[in-house]
Amino acid sequence: MFGNKKSVSPQNNALAETIIGKGTKITGGSMTGESSVRIDGEFFGLIDVTGDLILGEEGRIEGDINVRNAMIAGQARSGLVVCADSLHIVSTGAVYGDIKVNSLVVDEGAVFIGNCKMNKDDAEFIGAKEIRYELPEYLDQRK
Repeated sequence: MFGNKKSVSPQNNALAETIIGKGTKITGGSMTGESSVRIDGEFFGLIDVTGDLILGEEGRIEGDINVRNAMIAGQARSGLVVCADSLHIVSTGAVYGDIKVNSLVVDEGAVFIGNCKMNKDDAEFIGAKEIRYELPEYLDQRK
């Protein structure tokens, strides 16, 4: 899916049906669905999609992530990142939090601080049942 770095460039949005553009900030919610998502802005909350996630170089996510594949070129601060297939952290990317994946690629220069569990049988979609990230009370709309 993510065969080259070109796919994280701001000009190439062909892989994503949903795009959160640079300068856009979404707080206190959850995103669910079946499509692929690209984030070049800021998203605070839960991302739970059966498609793929591309986090652009200037993008920021703060919250749990549950997707099929993810390419991280920006900053993801999560309690838990689950990728049913693969997680690729490119050289400009940073992931702070625990991950559960089937396949992991961390490019030179990328940052990963957390724990990693790689197990083909365990890297299935878990949905929101195991989500550990807690939004501040004034933002939490999952209650």
